[in-house]
Amino acid sequence: MATGYLTDAELAVLDQWPGDVARSDLVSLFELTDEHVRWVRSHRGDAYQLAFGVRVGALQFFGFIPELTDTPAAIVEFVANLLGPVLLKLVWKAR
Repeated sequence: MATGYLTDAELAVLDQWPGDVARSDLVSLFELTDEHVRWVRSHRGDAYQLAFGVRVGALQFFGFIPELTDTPAAIVEFVANLLGPVLLKLVWKAR
């Protein structure tokens, strides 16, 4: 098996949220299906629903879930908007 294909710095970049996310990437990679939205909304608590929605999108985007504390605001707002106005207000209050 080949080793040393990527440097430690390159691997670290792949293991975290991107610094900037284009609107087209948000739409193509973080769009939640109706089934996803129903599943996310079936959980209690607005903050939990938002975090769960971001996790679902991250899983589609990365194939794993990076640390949520570093999630770019554009992603959080996009997912909150998909899940409804109550969650979008939650994001705006946190600013």
